[in-house]
Order: sequence, then C-alpha cells, then structure tokens
Amino acid sequence: MDSTYHATPAEHVVLGWAEKVPPGFHFALKLPQELTPEARPVDRGGAALGTFAERALLLGDKLGPVLVQLGPEFAPASWDAIAAFLAGRSCSPCSRSTASRWRSSRGAGSRASG
Repeated sequence: MDSTYHATPAEHVVLGWAEKVPPGFHFALKLPQELTPEARPVDRGGAALGTFAERALLLGDKLGPVLVQLGPEFAPASWDAIAAFLAGRSCSPCSRSTASRWRSSRGAGSRASG
C-alpha cells in the first residue's frame, strides 16, 4: 500500500480497507517515510511508530508484510546499519521486508528480511 509511505492513515480509513476486501486478502503496507532510515527518524520515543503499528494491526488477519523502502544511497555496505535499524523496531506480529533502489554496474540490488 503505497499511500502509507506518505502518511499513517486514520483509524477509520484502515477499518474501511479491511471491510472492503474478501477473506484471504492481505495488505502489504509501506512503513511511513518519516520512520525509515532514509529519513533519519527523530522519533526516539517511538510514538509515530507506535501509531503506525496500532493502525496496521487494525487489519487483523488481513495484515501482510510491512515494507521498509530504502533510497539509492543504501548500497550493500549499508546493510548492517539497516539491520540494526530494523532490530530496534517491532511491529509484532508484522513481518517486514526491505526494498533497496540501489544500483551498481553489476545490476540492481535488493535484500529482504522477515
């Protein structure tokens, strides 16, 4: 769900999504950009992440993975920093995935974690 990358949706919006899809449908939400390592988040207390997690969990069994989208500056040399960033954040029971837009002369790179 690309719209969640731009802002955490309101509670009534998330509940509406859940009501409009059939059983077995799963939403893949993007972590809001303000919370990604690319944005260098300042949400030290975790309030914004907590709000996102609360809203995501409203989807219940329709919640799929949470995607952490990374900018092109996150090359393989940055993956340890990304792993550390993810380790400090929990959206249990969410699974998560990372997507990198890094490119080199050897081709595009991406790495997923769950």
